[in-house]
Amino acid sequence: MRSGLAWQRCPPPRHPRRAERSTLALSRELKGHLEERRRWDVLFGQLIMLFQSIRGWHLLGFANFGHYCEEVLGMGERTAAQRAALERGLVRNPVLRQALAEKRLSYEKARLIARDATPEEVATWIEKAQGLTCVELRRQLQERGEAQMCARGQFNVWLTTTAAGLLKGAFRALRAAAKRWKWAEECLVALAAHFVWTCKHLLKRARTLQRRIRDRDRHVCQVPGCSRAAVHAHHIIPKSKGGTDDEWNLVSLCANHHLHGIHGGRMRVTGRAPDGLVWEFDLRQSYAATAVA
Repeated sequence: MRSGLAWQRCPPPRHPRRAERSTLALSRELKGHLEERRRWDVLFGQLIMLFQSIRGWHLLGFANFGHYCEEVLGMGERTAAQRAALERGLVRNPVLRQALAEKRLSYEKARLIARDATPEEVATWIEKAQGLTCVELRRQLQERGEAQMCARGQFNVWLTTTAAGLLKGAFRALRAAAKRWKWAEECLVALAAHFVWTCKHLLKRARTLQRRIRDRDRHVCQVPGCSRAAVHAHHIIPKSKGGTDDEWNLVSLCANHHLHGIHGGRMRVTGRAPDGLVWEFDLRQSYAATAVA
């Protein structure tokens, strides 16, 4: 009886040729869906760019573009806005669209080049990007942009829609208080002066230790694959568990990885900074899997 039950639970062996044919059929179907997804992505980029240009969300009665994306498309505003920005870059630079179609560039590399490179530089950056990771490409583009801004005495700033709206509101308030028109430069100087005056009591207690740590780490988040600016110095062994302020126990992190990654329980760092660090990721998933098991 036991052997009979055991035999019933075991699936009958499949013929190797039949299994191979079914695997090839699945592979062909997957490739077909992938090509279909690429075609739909091109169409989506063109439509979302057009929708943004005519402020379609306003015509449909939504509060803003982000509200429309979340309620109708079920996707984040940043994702949709990045796709629209990439499409505008591809329209301006047909050579970039060709490189993307020929799979010489990934989506993220094409987005970075479309955002930061001038039309005259696009072809050069396409060639460079093929031998770089996305993080290396982003850093090189940023360094080139900073050097150009220093040379011409001007600077460009990328802001989210929300932050740009707050900055415009601050400019309007400053101009209304002065009862005259103020140029953007004047508004920025006034805002900076107000910030220094408001926070000068904090500047006297400047955290020189954290500054030294960020200087050591070149002011870049040390999480592998991240190129954001470092704003926090994280204690690898927390002070609550006996950790010290020794430099080997501190590592520079961006706000997202520090607050949502480390303190959100999604990742962990151990070891000694700066060269002996061990990173662990997707901890919440592993915890969930353990709990289910």
